[in-house]
Amino acid sequence: MNGTTASFIQFETVELVDKYSSPLEPQVRESLSEAQNYLMSFAWVNEIKQSYVGDFFEGIVGIFLFQISPRIVGVDDFVWVIIGDLHAAYITVENCPNPAAALDGFIGAMEEWVSAVENAQPTESLVPVNVPADSEHAAALKTRLNFLDAKILPLCKGSLSDDLRQ
Repeated sequence: MNGTTASFIQFETVELVDKYSSPLEPQVRESLSEAQNYLMSFAWVNEIKQSYVGDFFEGIVGIFLFQISPRIVGVDDFVWVIIGDLHAAYITVENCPNPAAALDGFIGAMEEWVSAVENAQPTESLVPVNVPADSEHAAALKTRLNFLDAKILPLCKGSLSDDLRQ
């Protein structure tokens, strides 16, 4: 996979979803479909070539990896999508080689949004969050992020200390 961001990814921590893999549980398939639809909503995505399940915690969060055909030059060909009872977001693979690192990146990006709202700073340049930028929504998101960080992140596949950049 020369010329791609594939070298950043620990593929042993994800499962390729294709016609030959075992059937996915309905909840995983539903979350995967949501993640695919979310990703396809961006103009820079031409098509999804391959889908991978990184990790899934029913009713809480799904961590998916996608190989895409970008519509714009310079867009990475692999991207993580985090979806669940929180706001969906995409995370680049450059510093996130596995599901644990991707979820950690998601938590960090959302915490930046919460901090900006709490300090009355602009949020336009931060990860898009589909709720009003007010203290009520920031507090609710902060509580959920603390839960993900304390209870879900330690259970994710992969390690936060892994760094594939040599």
